[in-house]
Amino acid sequence: MLPIAVLAAWLRFGDLARLPLSAAEATAALANWQFWSAAPLDVPVSSPAYFAFTHLVMSLGASGDAAARLVPAVFGLLTVLLVWLMRGRVRPVAWLTAGLFLAVSPLLVAVSRTAGGDAIALFALLLLVAAWVNGGRRSALLIGVGLGLGLTSSPLFYTGLVGLVVAGLAGAEGRNLDKLRYMGIAAGITFAAVATSWLLFPAGLGAALRIFPTWLGQFSLPESASAAVSPLLALLRYEPAVFVLGLPAAVWAVRARNPLGRRLVVWFVVLLALVVLQAETMVNAAAAILPAYLLVGLLAAEIAGRRDPAPVAGRRTGLLTATTILGLGALMLVAAGRFARLNLLSGENAMLISLAVLAFVMAGAAVLLAMAWESPAARRGVLVGAVALLLFWQWGTAWQLSRLGANDPRERWVQAGTDDDVAVLIPLLQDISRQVANSPRDLVIFSQVESPVLRWYLRDFAGFEHGSALPVDTQADVIIASIEGEPALPNDYFGADFGLEQREVPNVGPVMVSDALKWWLFRESTAATDNRRVVVWVRSDLARPE
Repeated sequence: MLPIAVLAAWLRFGDLARLPLSAAEATAALANWQFWSAAPLDVPVSSPAYFAFTHLVMSLGASGDAAARLVPAVFGLLTVLLVWLMRGRVRPVAWLTAGLFLAVSPLLVAVSRTAGGDAIALFALLLLVAAWVNGGRRSALLIGVGLGLGLTSSPLFYTGLVGLVVAGLAGAEGRNLDKLRYMGIAAGITFAAVATSWLLFPAGLGAALRIFPTWLGQFSLPESASAAVSPLLALLRYEPAVFVLGLPAAVWAVRARNPLGRRLVVWFVVLLALVVLQAETMVNAAAAILPAYLLVGLLAAEIAGRRDPAPVAGRRTGLLTATTILGLGALMLVAAGRFARLNLLSGENAMLISLAVLAFVMAGAAVLLAMAWESPAARRGVLVGAVALLLFWQWGTAWQLSRLGANDPRERWVQAGTDDDVAVLIPLLQDISRQVANSPRDLVIFSQVESPVLRWYLRDFAGFEHGSALPVDTQADVIIASIEGEPALPNDYFGADFGLEQREVPNVGPVMVSDALKWWLFRESTAATDNRRVVVWVRSDLARPE
């Protein structure tokens, strides 16, 4: 488990402040900063759990981007480590395999590096399941803690909780009144303590109670069929193991009549249905990963536990099968990349080449399945080869999505992000402030642009104000205005434009296979993005020649 924990920590904690905060992240972080600095709290608290724990971090003096994302990263790591609670109840291969996939899951890594309560919600959901599977003396207390914590986290928790209730996992302790009593007490204490930020923020109770109506408001009729399946396509794009291994594991669990597996299948199916019913809430797809990878772990334990009548020959067969799977996967990846580079997957030959590649892959898969049908060693080889290929793909995707693409709306997972120009704008204003006042934060700045991103990154400037109307006869050192129209300035100003936010542009036509492969493999895309730009006006008398 130790290498898995190290891998999970590296993916979640490395370069936490590499990308600027998005608008939703900036709103969540700004509420904590205002409360910590005793400023008027004028932004909503969407996640009392995130507010409570991040307040503790900021009370220690850390208030940057890394501090804003530290709590989700911690809970993201703890989510991976929760599979340790299942030891003794399921085979080690089961919880180790599940932990490995959770550690490199691109969507879980992305959620764990996003300021907000979604990472806490996923931790609480898996805590409910792990405590129930463990079934020890403290299981009722752990379930209560998970329930109380989840109810203060985010609407994502209710998405997962509905599936757990339907599957019967959350109410498994209901027959024992003593355990039910302990569970209720633990849930109530945890809910009250976390929601009120340890009694420092009583208004957090109201914010926690508003999470459920917010979740109900996420149900809506999709505008089109493509919008309805967009979260499922994101799941397929970033988490192919959910479909390549998760669906066969679900079929096995139903056919083998595995009690835990069947409940996980129900949870998984309900989550997929909710993902479609709340199609505009992309983060719901992350909840479906939990039961899928637990099912993959159970299937891996079942295959690994089958004994081979000839151990020596079985090891050779398993090694040969795994090597063949890896070779086929590598060949397909290289061929797809080459075809995309040469634009062979577009035009008249696209269908013929696609069918040829598909026939080749299906033929190889058919041969391997025929070999593995009666051979436990061959089945283990197929599993090892498939797991190795999927882990390789998802590890690279997790690194790219969390460190490079988290603010890129061309990613299917990202709907809105902050432009990289923000990382240039703030140091520029600090340099001007040093030249004028010999201090990095003594400029008088007025922003006509209402943006939580600007409010977050300009929070340290003592003279920062914002509003829709420019004050009469303003003497502000810097004025930030929209690029659409030039404001009526009473003095002489000069300006430069910077990108602030960028959003996705809905697809106007079908996505070509070659375009998708170029983006996945080489980060090349011609897709358009809608960029919101602002103009920073600096008073002319502040300019000094170098």
